[in-house]
Amino acid sequence: MSFDVKETIEKMKLDAKVLEFEETVDSVETACRAASAKPSEIVKTLVVEADGEPAVALVPGDRRLDSKRLKEVLGARDVKLAFRARLRELVGLEAGEVTPLAPSIYGLKCVVDSSILERERIIVGGGTHHRLVEIPVRDLLKLLKGHIAAEISK
Repeated sequence: MSFDVKETIEKMKLDAKVLEFEETVDSVETACRAASAKPSEIVKTLVVEADGEPAVALVPGDRRLDSKRLKEVLGARDVKLAFRARLRELVGLEAGEVTPLAPSIYGLKCVVDSSILERERIIVGGGTHHRLVEIPVRDLLKLLKGHIAAEISK
């Protein structure tokens, strides 16, 4: 699956800024260094399988996913992070390319850590290993229409 995050931003009229880098930005550490940002300003888009169905969890870069809490919020018996090999199959993206701005992601059930709602703007993956997107939280939530806000990090 190929998509351009710039097209999504334009089509959905999002107030987002694409940040391009020579170096890869496919981890919180490398994204922070490249964007001169704090880990709390970076948001990880984690693809999980909840009872075998793909779902998404958005968690600040300075926190870890609380799988037990996510399981409760989703009402699932089993929740696990999608393995690298499964990402392409589930959402058409590879590790390091996952972004909440991809149609294959924003169409899934999504749980947003409630601490993210306290921020005005965040930085998320940009769909490639060399791109990030700075976006207002309100615009991202508009895109993630069916999102659930809950405390899912520790």
